[in-house]
Amino acid sequence: MSLTHLHSFRTPCNCNLSKLARSVVNLTASRSTTLFTQPVARKESKPFSLSAGSLAGIICQRQLLLQQRQCQPFVRGMADQQSRQINTVEKVCAQWTKTMEEKGVREASVGVGYIVAHVLGRKTMHGISGWQELSQQQMEEVNAMCQQRLTHKPVQYILGTWDFCDIEVKVKPPVFIPRPETEGLVALAIQMVESKNLHTGRFLDFCCGSGAISLSLLHKFPQAHAVAVDISPEACGLSEENAQRLGLSDRITVVQGDLTDSAVQERLKAAAPFDLLVSNPPYVRTHEMPSMDPDIVLYEDLRAMNGGEEGVDIHTDILLQAPDLLHADSDIVLEIQSGQPKLIEDRVKAMSPRRLQFLATHLDHHHKERFCHLRTVDSQQSEQH
Repeated sequence: MSLTHLHSFRTPCNCNLSKLARSVVNLTASRSTTLFTQPVARKESKPFSLSAGSLAGIICQRQLLLQQRQCQPFVRGMADQQSRQINTVEKVCAQWTKTMEEKGVREASVGVGYIVAHVLGRKTMHGISGWQELSQQQMEEVNAMCQQRLTHKPVQYILGTWDFCDIEVKVKPPVFIPRPETEGLVALAIQMVESKNLHTGRFLDFCCGSGAISLSLLHKFPQAHAVAVDISPEACGLSEENAQRLGLSDRITVVQGDLTDSAVQERLKAAAPFDLLVSNPPYVRTHEMPSMDPDIVLYEDLRAMNGGEEGVDIHTDILLQAPDLLHADSDIVLEIQSGQPKLIEDRVKAMSPRRLQFLATHLDHHHKERFCHLRTVDSQQSEQH
């Protein structure tokens, strides 16, 4: 069989190479196959030959190369198609992060991470492989949630629940979303309870929102009780719902109303005295409100943000009522923003009689002024200050 004959072999990609090899073996059985002859002067040429088995191997190798060359575009196309259909965690996070960043959604990568983790049954992306594939149903859930995030809806509202200290609270619009900084407020309150052995104490929580602060304290101290107050009916309803979810309903009373309302004040005085007052009141200055993130302006109750011209209007109301609602020598912890501790201290000094003592300003985990610590004093002590 000549080289011309070898080159004339053409088979489709799905040819049976073993059959081809066997046909060559049968064709050349019991003899050698001459491929070419190299003449030598005055001598008879000696043919160069291959055994039937070697020739079959060459043909098989050639046909394999032909198959690879012919089928390569098809295989590459299939791989591209499959890669488009496979939705890995890394791929989905990258795509949605890019889309959100283009739409001006803040902390896009963080938000997408929380959404994908939630769909996969986790709290965070920690421990989730970027190569993990999402099912079609999971992809539909991720896409639906990410579409909501494109409208600047906060991730907490999209997920429906949020971790705070050692509990998980339900969150929904327009109730104020508990922030990580406020966990520092709870930590300070816990220190004060433990230092005074108030494990069976009674706590008062002004501007309770979702109930995160008071419920965290009740979770920490199983024999304590609390009264939580908020002007928002939605906030009070959510606080009660969270108390029920956490099995704490029998140890908390939720009061809906304005702190300056006489009926609310009388109801609180009837439940007094309390051992500790904690509060995260509105502290954003009115002139700062227009510059707030769209996530807040579009979805959260702005009454939970607006603290008046200097940001301490509600703080002042609380300070005026606190002495009538607390035992003497009881602690008060208020959340504030930088620049406001001096305002709080000035208001305490302006009280007559002065029944409160300003003790300290505490920083948050960003090293910013965040909490004010005060204490009630009796009338005799007030004269000394």
